[in-house]
Amino acid sequence: MTGVAGDLKTRLNLGLSVSIDPPDLETRAAVLIQKARTWGIDLPPEVAFFLGRRIRRDLAELERALFRLAACARQPITLETAAWELRHVIALPERMITVERVQAAVADHFGIAPGDLLSNRHALPLQLAMALCLELTDHGLEEVGRRFGGRDAAAVLLACREAQTARETDARFRDDFSHLLGILAL
Repeated sequence: MTGVAGDLKTRLNLGLSVSIDPPDLETRAAVLIQKARTWGIDLPPEVAFFLGRRIRRDLAELERALFRLAACARQPITLETAAWELRHVIALPERMITVERVQAAVADHFGIAPGDLLSNRHALPLQLAMALCLELTDHGLEEVGRRFGGRDAAAVLLACREAQTARETDARFRDDFSHLLGILAL
């Protein structure tokens, strides 16, 4: 037996180095889906891929994010709940999210000009855009208000409260919000 151990020791000392790369996106998503099944969690594939894009270092970090998501989510896990619950854990997108990007995405989604979000003509898209800006950028109420036609902080706060109410009561608004959050956060 000592001969085997000595032989193994000699081979290990030969200096063979092997690179162990992090798993690719598909593997990370598959591991998350399988782990979620094992834990009895319904994890949609789009959420698994979203987490796989954001958390790249190792599988243990992905597993911790899934555990945190499962512990925090009081409703079915969606892309929106994953982005919200893990907003302090997931990596930032490669492209920085700006107010202008949010305005352009919302305007495109609703088929209006980005400048239309500076007036009160399109209340729901305006509320949605302000809420997304507060959630996805580092700007506070004052800066978001300034970027939306010079509104004050109270107006932005009111718009965000109305957007939250609409998310809770209006399925169409909730779907629009989730869709745009997915587009901007991915």
